[in-house]
Amino acid sequence: MGGSGVVGRYLQAAIQGRWGKPIFVVDGFDQDLPLSSNYALIAVSYSGSTLETLEQFKKLAQRARAIAVVSGKGELLELALSKGALVEQVGGALAPRFGFPQLLFFTFKVFSSLIGESWPLRELQECSKKLSEWCTTSFPVKLTEKVAKDLGDRYAVVYASEHLKPVGYRWKTQINENAKLPAFFSVLPEANHNEVNSWKKTKEFYALVLKGSFYTTHTNASIFAYIQASGLQHTQLEFKGETRIEEMLRATVIGDLLSIKLAEMNSVDVVATPLISQVKSLQQSFLKGVKPC
Repeated sequence: MGGSGVVGRYLQAAIQGRWGKPIFVVDGFDQDLPLSSNYALIAVSYSGSTLETLEQFKKLAQRARAIAVVSGKGELLELALSKGALVEQVGGALAPRFGFPQLLFFTFKVFSSLIGESWPLRELQECSKKLSEWCTTSFPVKLTEKVAKDLGDRYAVVYASEHLKPVGYRWKTQINENAKLPAFFSVLPEANHNEVNSWKKTKEFYALVLKGSFYTTHTNASIFAYIQASGLQHTQLEFKGETRIEEMLRATVIGDLLSIKLAEMNSVDVVATPLISQVKSLQQSFLKGVKPC
């Protein structure tokens, strides 16, 4: 769930096509998965106390052939140790969403260990070196400032396809949490079959279109058609890399920086998320039998 759960989406988008076996992302309380007893379970929760993750872990760990946990302290870590799971502990970030680099690295690490193949982690490490060099240049900051200026005071609608879908989703959630602003995420070409019909040259929304060099010709055609037909004002951002994960992480850097820039422009506290804390408190009250009006 949240900043921890998006890591599963990144792993799925970057690895599944090449690995050749299904990767399921569990992000709720009740999901029916086509699982036998021959599956590996990776539980990811920065806090180690995420209710949805704990409930699914208790359920899925019963039949899993192998178990790995990436977590901070908390009940999840205790459960992992009791089951002899492969454990990687994280910590030190201002909030779970800022722990993304740790969570991603250790998730790729335990995944590589569980499947007995080194290439997923090695590919991530090679990408990280390139990313570190890229981040020392002025390009990420300049691009972020341009996108923030283009967006202005309008609501962002982030569009992505193929391997950049989880990145587009993170852009939306980072703007929500860091900048405390409404933001929306849609997938193309699906939006061509429904959402495109809803726009009427509106000035309240602005499209941020994420593109990658691995996109197919059909995907690029769907993006072109959507932008032309919808009439939405937009910025297209193309991220190039030697691998899908490299493109994903370059785009992630820009999205994270953009959310912080928007928070700065609107003079809001990047870290504080009082309404999320309120939701968790109300959820616990409900489960204890207290149902507030």
